[in-house]
Amino acid sequence: MGKSKLRKERQYANHVMEYPIDLEQCKKSNLMITGVNQVGKTRLAMALCDILMSEGFQCIVIDTVGHWKNRSSIPFYYDVSEVSMSYIIPKTSMIFDLSELMPIFQKQWLEAFLHDLWKSRKHEQPNNYCMICLEESHLYMRRLDSMASQSLMRICSVAANEPYHIRVMAISPSFTGLHSEFRRLSQLRYHFRIGRESNTKRRFSGIYNKDWTRIALELDVGCLIYYNNGKMDIWKIPLFHTRRLPQKYVEPKEPIPEKKGLIQRIMRTISGKSKEVYDYEQEYQREQEQNREDIDFLEEW
Repeated sequence: MGKSKLRKERQYANHVMEYPIDLEQCKKSNLMITGVNQVGKTRLAMALCDILMSEGFQCIVIDTVGHWKNRSSIPFYYDVSEVSMSYIIPKTSMIFDLSELMPIFQKQWLEAFLHDLWKSRKHEQPNNYCMICLEESHLYMRRLDSMASQSLMRICSVAANEPYHIRVMAISPSFTGLHSEFRRLSQLRYHFRIGRESNTKRRFSGIYNKDWTRIALELDVGCLIYYNNGKMDIWKIPLFHTRRLPQKYVEPKEPIPEKKGLIQRIMRTISGKSKEVYDYEQEYQREQEQNREDIDFLEEW
């Protein structure tokens, strides 16, 4: 493919102003987004998640860089701290912001979360699809010898998790940083401009060909090579802008139990505000416990 062909492809790409996505293929396969820094990978992922949510997908974003809660349209975000390393299994689309964690803690958190998410989907077997969007995915998918990578490969194997409807969208600046097995399981691929490292060019050329490698080296910002189940094309995508910003998820507080001493229970029963029956056995046990506390206090004194 000569320079005239490349110029023609670029001229064609400049007229395309929409996001390439195959919704049926998203249900059958995983997604892979690669390219050097500052070319539009995260913005594309945000746009794809916005489209998927409108089609009934649940999008769970594992954000290790801290951009999603300020730019995306995911409805909620959950800040994860090193102190608690807590998480929930959400019923709606949500961002888990791991940007405050060190990489080793991010990996530990991801291992536990994916394990519990798998069990939850396996138990409930919901009808909707769940797309896990993973930033900096090369940190977990370069090799297959860790618990995080094993959990991801179990999820990526469409045949294995078909009843659970979980898919993965992997975002990485390193084309060679993702294991070849994951690439095989991803039939929707978005390649922005690749780096000029010799191993990157060799790997890209080996998978596609030299002509597509030449194009991938010269792509402008916002331009990408779209691969859909063996078919390839060049696209220019618009810059995604959200219509709304995510809201911080606040866990519902458990109501403070009302004090139910003997006098309070009698007064509430007399006033008609309570229909509960007085439990003599429970009250006797409460008095016995109070007596033991008083005896312990006197012995210490």
